[in-house]
Amino acid sequence: MNMENKEWVNKRRILPDELEGKSWDYKIINAICVFFLTVMVLDVSIIVAGRFIFHKTPGWGVPVALFCVIWFSLLSPANALADDRHLRVSYFLDRFSEELRSIMNFLFYTIFFGIALFMIIKGVGLTLQTRGSIIPGLNISQSFRYAAIPVSGIALFLVTLRKCLRKDRI
Repeated sequence: MNMENKEWVNKRRILPDELEGKSWDYKIINAICVFFLTVMVLDVSIIVAGRFIFHKTPGWGVPVALFCVIWFSLLSPANALADDRHLRVSYFLDRFSEELRSIMNFLFYTIFFGIALFMIIKGVGLTLQTRGSIIPGLNISQSFRYAAIPVSGIALFLVTLRKCLRKDRI
């Protein structure tokens, strides 16, 4: 690995000391994502060990993994957007005039705000609708699983609002 690639890898890695200077919501979302990813790795390890070593898997194993995947995959895009680690069509945007880039940025902010509001409104509705259902194997309400949708919408809204106020490029 040459020095340039090593610097890029070190620059993109988010370590606890690199959280200094990040916003409070970024730190909270990051902590929640780390928690769910850790639980998921431990859970899948238990499932694999149970299946291949003990020839018996716990009934709660797969529901816990699914629960963690849902929360992690819905929350992590907010931090990716905050760190500019998301996919972007900058190849084409960089070739536009400054005025057209501003218009495109406005369009992107509008889309992101729309998605965030949709996730919040419909997610709250879905969470309330599923509170009577139980996750098999965990014996908790399905609404805990679906609460990831409005929480992720709030996170996306906050990150987009911060980028909009700082006039960052999406």
